[in-house]
Amino acid sequence: MNPETKPTTLGRLSVPALGMCFHYYKFCKQSQRDQLRQIRDLGFEVVHTEESPVAPGDSPGPLDPMMAWNHIEIGRNQYDWAFLDRFVEDCEAVGLKLFHDIEIIHHLPEWVAQRHPGTEVLLPTGERIGAYQRPMCLGMFQMRCFSLAHPACRDALADFIGKVAARYAGSRAVVGYILFEELGMNFPHSLTWYGQDVSPATMAAFERYLETKYGDIGTLNDRCASAYPDIAAAARDRAIFRHHDRPHRLWQDWCYCRSAYEADFFRAADAAVKRADPDALTVISSIDVYPSYWIVQGTRTEELGFLDIIGEKSFENTQDGFRWMFNWARVAGTAVGLSNINIHIPGHDITTADLVRKIYAALGMGTRWNALYAWHWYSHEDPQTGQRVLHENLKGFLPYVKCHQALQGFLGGLRPRPAEVAVLKPVLSDLVDFWSRHDPRLRRKSHSGGSAGSLNTMHLAGLLNQENVPYDLIAAENLAAALKGGGYRLLVVGETHLRAETAALIRAWVDGGGKLLLAPGAARFDDAGKEADVFADLIRQQNQLSNGYRDFVGWEQDGAFPVDACALLVERADAGQLPAILTWAGVSRTLEFIDDSVREPDPFLGTARSPVTGNPHTKRIAVYRMTDSAGRDVFMLVQKGPEGQPLVNVPIAWSGGPVAVYRPPQAEPLHVAPANGTLVLPDWSDILIMATGGLQEGCVT
Repeated sequence: MNPETKPTTLGRLSVPALGMCFHYYKFCKQSQRDQLRQIRDLGFEVVHTEESPVAPGDSPGPLDPMMAWNHIEIGRNQYDWAFLDRFVEDCEAVGLKLFHDIEIIHHLPEWVAQRHPGTEVLLPTGERIGAYQRPMCLGMFQMRCFSLAHPACRDALADFIGKVAARYAGSRAVVGYILFEELGMNFPHSLTWYGQDVSPATMAAFERYLETKYGDIGTLNDRCASAYPDIAAAARDRAIFRHHDRPHRLWQDWCYCRSAYEADFFRAADAAVKRADPDALTVISSIDVYPSYWIVQGTRTEELGFLDIIGEKSFENTQDGFRWMFNWARVAGTAVGLSNINIHIPGHDITTADLVRKIYAALGMGTRWNALYAWHWYSHEDPQTGQRVLHENLKGFLPYVKCHQALQGFLGGLRPRPAEVAVLKPVLSDLVDFWSRHDPRLRRKSHSGGSAGSLNTMHLAGLLNQENVPYDLIAAENLAAALKGGGYRLLVVGETHLRAETAALIRAWVDGGGKLLLAPGAARFDDAGKEADVFADLIRQQNQLSNGYRDFVGWEQDGAFPVDACALLVERADAGQLPAILTWAGVSRTLEFIDDSVREPDPFLGTARSPVTGNPHTKRIAVYRMTDSAGRDVFMLVQKGPEGQPLVNVPIAWSGGPVAVYRPPQAEPLHVAPANGTLVLPDWSDILIMATGGLQEGCVT
């Protein structure tokens, strides 16, 4: 079961699309239209911007021309459209598509704050965060923090973004709106203490949340071991935010409440866009991949299924972690995108090879949108001519852009194959561990550290990633529907704290024949932090380490794989045990590389794979299994490890027929036939795409 449910074609955006974020600096001599034309001529199709695109000729407003809500809506029913209009006109003139990336968070128009008292953010410490200024990119942003729970703020945004969408609904350029991107609820300059806001509107939302969840004060007090006189008093208790050994039970409810009202805030904006322009896309980017990040930013990905695309920043070190990143981004069933492809070693530009590998790994995970970020990081201004000059990394990438265009029809029809492994998304352990690792009185920052449950889960997911095993990350509230689909053979749980209903659901699935893999410490506690060990009677432990102590009596029995188990507790996250686990669960391998570095099988482990080094081809090649529009298997192979070292004569166990092999940046495929159960891949670097059926069945576009 693949959780992605959005349509395969996205509005006016060609699929898959390559984008370029466009940052305009006021002192650049080259005109905006010339820069956009240069981006188009490089082969890119779409741009987006979050900063000042151009100084207007005759602005009616007193503020710098910035892509920000309050810089555009300068008064009640007063708008400065000049620089937005100019940007759209220039994109239309050169034939580029455009995402409007208007800064919303911390940019409430002044008139809304004046007309509706109580919109200002109030911290539990008593601090008020309202209006201030922030310089960026040679301009001055007028900032105003506001409560996302305040209905007037939500309605004002919906009205504004609806007017923007209506204004550009007929444009040939505008394809959508980025509602939120990285500069979030708690970016350091905003001083919002992990986004905690106890303003009146927020407290009213929390009171409604507690009433809905608990119904009466007796149930709440029993659950929280408290003695509140009524639910209103519980909602307004500042002790919820007081840091001590364990988080206050209502602080966990607070985090869920905040995620819900922030999702409602963006849902209203999405609905306004769709009413004005049904084909326009709505996007949120860079919000939620890091462990505990949702607590910092406030919005859980699983509540954002109303969006068209959720995009995420790329990690450094080629494509490592992409499966985790993309699964987290699409946990709500949206399409996925990759933005900010610029994470690199400080002081160095991202290399062409790293850029290429990230793009194609993202395609392998089913991305609909890849955005390079930003124009000034891939080019610089020549002081003599005032023209933008490309950096070497972007020059090297251009042949791949042309290849991408030539294969776009083929690539756009690819979809990831349904996974046989489900991984439970950790949430509750994040809440508990976040509290002990981050004292909110002392630290104000936009990122967070990992929790035990997240790291448990990420370690096991990392083993699947290393062995090229596809998996889906499933939120607890979606687990019943996912398991009912019947496509999963193995469920991986690293979450340390499980709700009773989630534990019961998992147990019923295991009783029905499913296989459960638990990380050390998984499912030890309930959601109140009390020890539960709900699967203790089912657990069998795989004592993999016993295989390394063969001088002890009984090591064979102790280290034997418990093939009759239905629930397995791994001793540690160790790649050596994964092949046996997959066999036990009946999970098929994506591709089986033939390992010619280990000649003799190990009689004790029963495998020809070295338990220490693993298959060298598996370690150097990430494999993404996909299906094309005709239902044929397609394998996206992305090289890991050293750059500039081609892979030569890589053998694959293959029982099928001939394949068509693409080696970007060459768009012309090769015909490769297997012999004696082995398919030997031609020499390649960075990227190889293998389509079943050979050339005679029309694999080429």
